[in-house]
Amino acid sequence: LVPVRAPEVFVEAVARASREIPSIKGLIIGDGPLRQELEAQVLRRGLARRIIFAGMRQDVPELLAGMDVFASSSEREGLSLAMLEAMAAGVPVVATRVGGTPDLIEPGVSGILVSPRRPQELADRLVELLNAPARARAIREAAQGRVRERFSLHNMIAAHQRLYRPE
Repeated sequence: LVPVRAPEVFVEAVARASREIPSIKGLIIGDGPLRQELEAQVLRRGLARRIIFAGMRQDVPELLAGMDVFASSSEREGLSLAMLEAMAAGVPVVATRVGGTPDLIEPGVSGILVSPRRPQELADRLVELLNAPARARAIREAAQGRVRERFSLHNMIAAHQRLYRPE
């Protein structure tokens, strides 16, 4: 929970999405220097029953299995392993269009990209996806295929070998 991840944008997006989907819950996995500030934001906004702080976890695959959507509100991102894990686990991703994220996600096909620092846009896309199970299923399947095709261990090793040992 650091500034570059913009977790306060996620909290705000969940607050806004809850107007359309009152049962929505947000799960924040991880820890960091912004935790107390975020917890205060959650309390101020009356979201204590809606947003759960899970802290550092070793059971992320089990947590992913219980998610309907994975959201990332980062302002900067490299190649997000968390997003790759979510995609591989079949959790549709809504993420900011920053850094390496557009290399992971084909917009509208294997995930949904939004502008950074736009909580309403993030909320709108979350609501759209949660209200469209067929679309979520199509994104889930495309994302799993994309991870298998482009980011499997075998393909990553082969890409590195081509880079360092060109034929």
